[in-house]
Amino acid sequence: MNHSDWNRPTTAGEVHRRAGGRRAYNARRRLASFFRRRAVFAAYDAGATVAELAAAHGVTVRTIYRDLQRRRVVTRLLV
Repeated sequence: MNHSDWNRPTTAGEVHRRAGGRRAYNARRRLASFFRRRAVFAAYDAGATVAELAAAHGVTVRTIYRDLQRRRVVTRLLV
């Protein structure tokens, strides 16, 4: 895309293709995070540390804490 193309109106088809791409990308990320959370919960319950989990899954320690917090909130809502 050239600099001059930024002023060009976007067609409806292009808008729909971009939205579809975002939807697919976000769905893949949601699915990956779901499986990561399941693995984190199992390993944490088995005694793994937060730092070990973060290193094993390639995420930050803060992400692992968010995952664990999410489980606490969901569990609290279900009880």
